[in-house]
Amino acid sequence: MKTITCFNISEPVMHISSGKFTSGKHWQHKHMYHNGNFEIIVVIKGVIHLQVDDTRYTIHENEVFALPPFHHLHGYQESPENTQYFWFHFFTKPHGLKTASLDETNIKTIESLFKKDQAVLPLQFKLPNVEKVFILANQILDVAKNNYFTSMATDYLLTTLILELSEEYFKMVVISPVSQEEARIDGIKEWIRANLSEKLKVSDVADAFELNPHYLVRIFKQQTNETVIQYINGIKFSRPKNSC
Repeated sequence: MKTITCFNISEPVMHISSGKFTSGKHWQHKHMYHNGNFEIIVVIKGVIHLQVDDTRYTIHENEVFALPPFHHLHGYQESPENTQYFWFHFFTKPHGLKTASLDETNIKTIESLFKKDQAVLPLQFKLPNVEKVFILANQILDVAKNNYFTSMATDYLLTTLILELSEEYFKMVVISPVSQEEARIDGIKEWIRANLSEKLKVSDVADAFELNPHYLVRIFKQQTNETVIQYINGIKFSRPKNSC
């Protein structure tokens, strides 16, 4: 299961603070409590070891860590010297956040979360592309330190960053894995055709691909709208019978 956060972006988020941090020797993250504010971390290089409440996470280069409010966090292990990351603290509008634990293989459910006025981020994911994200992150830091006449400038830029991160997550999780799953199912179908026999069982197919049989049945059904047994029987039925 994966923790997913949905952001209501019908209005911009409210930037609180942000920065780019570079670690020295023997550094690990200090203890913090997020009392109502959200934090996004984007690791530029190195690695961060964070414990959130009772769970430990390792966040690597080009990974995003999007932590909802009301959690304790601290470093549980030193990071390599010169580990570097962007960090952003912000508030959303009242009732502007929703979190849920979802099965990350349930692509249709995750896809349904992406809406015109709603951005979606998991707790942790690796960015497929970092260029736009790094440009936006640096723009936010530049605008924040130059004290524009209105703080809305930073708020809108940070909201744009959240949208960009959400778009990268959408492309990574919703688009790419579908084609990967399709390729995997095509390989399974080919194996079934090549190894078809009267005694072929679902467990035989699962063993060949080192999959749990229940997981195999589920992903096969999601991609083909039929069970593995139905597919096997369909192949058997379509093959010409030997004449007497």
